[in-house]
Amino acid sequence: FFSFFLCLVPSAMGVSCSPSILTKSLARYAFIKHPLAPGRQPIAFIHVIFWALAAIGMCVSEAFLDFMAAGFRLRDSVHHWTIYTMILILLVIIGTLTFVKQVRAYSEGILSCGTCLMTCYIAFRFDCLTTVVSTFLTKSWPPDLPPIMTSTAVDQIFQTPHELVGTCFWACALLYNTVQSSSVRRAAIVPAAVCSVVNVLVFCVGPTVSTNTYGSLFYVVSLPICMELFLFPHTIITMLQLNKIKEDQELLYQSQQRELAHQRATQKADGLLNHILKNNIIDAQNSIDMFLDKDADEAILIHSRALLFRSKWWCKLREAMLRITEGSYEKKVQTMSLSRFCSDLLVGRPVVTLDCPSSAASLDPIACSIVLDNAVTNAIRHGCGEDPELKLTVEISDHGSAQALSFTLMNRAKAGAPQLANWSASSTEAVHACNSVDPYDSVSTGLGLQHIAMVVNLCGMSAELWQEDAYVYFRLRTETETSSDTSASSGPTNEYRPRHLPSPVHILCIDDSPVARKTLARRLPKKIPGAVVDVFGETLADVELFKQAVARGCDIVIVDQNLSFLGAEVKGTTLIRAIFAAGYAGLACVRSANCTDADQSDYFRSGAHCAIDKDSQWPEVVQLLDTAYASNIAHRPTIDTVNTVSMESEPQLPGCVP
Repeated sequence: FFSFFLCLVPSAMGVSCSPSILTKSLARYAFIKHPLAPGRQPIAFIHVIFWALAAIGMCVSEAFLDFMAAGFRLRDSVHHWTIYTMILILLVIIGTLTFVKQVRAYSEGILSCGTCLMTCYIAFRFDCLTTVVSTFLTKSWPPDLPPIMTSTAVDQIFQTPHELVGTCFWACALLYNTVQSSSVRRAAIVPAAVCSVVNVLVFCVGPTVSTNTYGSLFYVVSLPICMELFLFPHTIITMLQLNKIKEDQELLYQSQQRELAHQRATQKADGLLNHILKNNIIDAQNSIDMFLDKDADEAILIHSRALLFRSKWWCKLREAMLRITEGSYEKKVQTMSLSRFCSDLLVGRPVVTLDCPSSAASLDPIACSIVLDNAVTNAIRHGCGEDPELKLTVEISDHGSAQALSFTLMNRAKAGAPQLANWSASSTEAVHACNSVDPYDSVSTGLGLQHIAMVVNLCGMSAELWQEDAYVYFRLRTETETSSDTSASSGPTNEYRPRHLPSPVHILCIDDSPVARKTLARRLPKKIPGAVVDVFGETLADVELFKQAVARGCDIVIVDQNLSFLGAEVKGTTLIRAIFAAGYAGLACVRSANCTDADQSDYFRSGAHCAIDKDSQWPEVVQLLDTAYASNIAHRPTIDTVNTVSMESEPQLPGCVP
């Protein structure tokens, strides 16, 4: 019994500690996908190693006790060789799982076979102990003792000292086997069921073939069956819970890996964008310095303006490419001047000549800009450096009742380069390559034919690339509807005349940037005839002055979203809620450099009617104000319908008196 309890301690500790250690070891190295069933859950081979270590502790302690009982002398017997063989098998299991990775996929089978083998070993071990004790009783117990004549419940189990010893050892063996087989009950339902059947067979059939007596037949048969009927439902419940935990952990691991890949790709893309912006800003700064030092004429200012415009263009395309790769991009078709669109596209690229009709057409400007910008960039990078001969041709063709708009970019190929193979975004290879791109890796640079194919296929356009002799051609085609472009001659400086704004219109603006305040005060009256513009935002006290001016009356308020003052930060959305709560009934606009869909939803929830992107050109700003004012005239906001926030619950601005 001392041997039994001493052996039970390391095994119980190993079995109890292995689940907690396994939970902490759920890193990827502890799992391997099943080669025959890829859809199955990963297998934790670490669990098998802990079980084997606990079993080795039990076998080693038994071998030491036997060695001590024999006077520290080795005995050549089947009983001792069984212990050594079991230790060797367990060491082979540990070594194989540790050094042979291919075997880890079969950890469930190894654990099942090992548990069944341990069951047979435990039964054999305790049968040997029973034989030793029974032999001692036979030699030391008086043989002429009368039999027990009582009929108690205990008498139904055993009636002789030998049956008492057999019953005790048999119960201990059953308990010990239950402890060591608890590991397989956490592995899977099928291995647990197999081991349960083996347990019942060994502990029910074993006593009948043994030379020892283990009590009544009813007791020997019923106890293992009742124990398995109790443990197996618990095994099923435990396995369902563990499978759910494994699934959640696997999903969490995959999510973490995707997030890490997204962060790495975003850092790479931001590094590229930072490099481009830094170079453009330095060039623009040097150009301005040369003009101020009177080393160049006004043409260099136009060049610096083009550089800054190109930097803004890259930022806008970067945000759109992120939305496309994340699957949140929605196609937005607009009717716009083709000459203006192409002029914006080619700003800062004097090497590209343009052949464009003077008409307006419907297209998705963001998607077309991404594709054409990538095409122009690739043509400049990979084309002939000495004489690129870059030319962009825009054509509108009729196909029955539908019209098609095509952009064809031609450039001279690099001398000595191998001829390009024909490529189409709708080809099987391109579609497969597009689908195989990880969306979280696709944001790396936004360049390349794979990313062009992604945008083209998402927005229902077509793109193709081919080479004819020394020239490479890239063509983007999309369906369109055309109209006369009366303002094509004015190009990107096209003026928009408001039709719905009152005359004169009173506009109040608040912005923490001195340049922005000066620009708003000077540009808006020039773009909107009869406009009266007042600006605020020099100090934190201007916030209260702005609210008082709004209360006196105005037609439009334009609020910067992020107002940074000395010692205080004020959100434009908070300010809009406050003026609506005070009874303002005019048009409210948020002006911000962040105008994503999520940002605009936040602006609109505050009560704003429109969002003005800071990189919008002034004709676009005027048109947006005019359209928003027209849609707001029939449903002017009131205190009851626009915002139910009362002055008592108005958020307090830092440093301001409500």
